[in-house]
Amino acid sequence: MKNILKNKKVIILIILILIILIALGIYFIFFKEDGNLKNKREKEELFTAYVKINPLVKFTFKANYYECTNEKKTEICGDYQTTIENVEFLNDEAKEVYANANTNFKEKAFEEGITLLASIAYENQINIDKISITTNWNYKLEEIEKKILDNLKLDTEVNIIFTFQEEFNEEEIIEKNTTKKYTIAFDTDGGTSIESQIVKGNETITKPADPTKANYTFAGWTLDGSDFDFTTPVTSDLTLKAKWNKNESTNQNQTPSGNTNTSETKKPTESTNNSSTLGANEYYSVKDGKIHKYTFTFTEKEACEKGGDAVAYDTVFPVKPYVVFGCDEIKDANGNILWGVYYLETTNENSKFYY
Repeated sequence: MKNILKNKKVIILIILILIILIALGIYFIFFKEDGNLKNKREKEELFTAYVKINPLVKFTFKANYYECTNEKKTEICGDYQTTIENVEFLNDEAKEVYANANTNFKEKAFEEGITLLASIAYENQINIDKISITTNWNYKLEEIEKKILDNLKLDTEVNIIFTFQEEFNEEEIIEKNTTKKYTIAFDTDGGTSIESQIVKGNETITKPADPTKANYTFAGWTLDGSDFDFTTPVTSDLTLKAKWNKNESTNQNQTPSGNTNTSETKKPTESTNNSSTLGANEYYSVKDGKIHKYTFTFTEKEACEKGGDAVAYDTVFPVKPYVVFGCDEIKDANGNILWGVYYLETTNENSKFYY
């Protein structure tokens, strides 16, 4: 009988000890965490995170967590759970990268959403060596970082930078992380037109094909009168202007200064065949559309008239200064406008230059 009573006392003692231990455990878990915590309350709240890789993405996520209060402050404590409620693509890069991707972010944990962002960016050849996260969530960020890196599993180094910020100015964040774009116009100064380019800030302009202009050779692009360097990063709207060098006369036998042509004078030939294949000294006449052979050619009408007169008086009719002379407007095979003259092999005082 005594043994039974004795055993009952032992059992009761053990039960009491267990109850005390359980009570102490509950107390330490809920009321004594971190030494001096007096209470622990379960809470639910929305938080924001701006995730910048190059694309800028805004997450709004719900956090279920515990809030503990001690004598000095109230803070998050214990376990937590996050769930993404909304995602916004804030700059052009984000809209381009994630436009056609399977971006079902909702209902994922915060760290899972960031992992998905980085993975898609990496697949689109965006540099993800740095992921900047500005957020008003500030609990166990090292743990979140570890989960992101573990889930990425990439053969590249990724540096995740958290910045805690209680309040946000979204306009400033977007402005700071939006790539500026600039318009580059090309003034060809009478040459063939060149389409404008849209260039991202701090990138370079793609050099366009050279424009063309009748009787001129393209000599490059200028900005404010100076030669433009196409390796220069763009930081503003620009207008580049074409520089041209005027061509010399296409005539190999006579220059506008009136130097004498020592080649044999030949009677011009005419053809009604508007062929693109022209013989030596042959050009299209603008007046009759036929092909004629011109003894002298000039790039300007005035030079043609002055030079032609000199040639006429000096080499053809030196004793007949009353010979009438005129210039013919002509085109070469490329359609360039020139001025040409030829004359008849005659000494008849009534002969005239063709015009």
